[in-house]
Amino acid sequence: MDPPKLFVKSEIIIPTFQYQQGIRRHPCTDAYVAKEIVKKFKPEDEEAINLLNEAGIDYKLVDLSDCPFTVRIKAKILGINKTPTLVLGNGEKIEGVRNIRQAILKIKG
Repeated sequence: MDPPKLFVKSEIIIPTFQYQQGIRRHPCTDAYVAKEIVKKFKPEDEEAINLLNEAGIDYKLVDLSDCPFTVRIKAKILGINKTPTLVLGNGEKIEGVRNIRQAILKIKG
């Protein structure tokens, strides 16, 4: 059985850029390159991640903000309209932190 998938969204909060010189005497190759990108999850998404980690449940994290277009389309086809959403191996969807918490309590019960 496939591990459950947790669908979340992140946002970039602090991009850090660094000047990088390109080929010598070719100023058009100089550029600012992203040195470090810091991402932050919405509080609900972060809480869902923490719940699954604390419960010791193996899962696959799918960040809808930082994934290929085809993955986002598949998520829409599955009916994932808000995050966090946990999709179990049997296709059952659990939306929202409160519902995910209740599902974990039933499993660990």
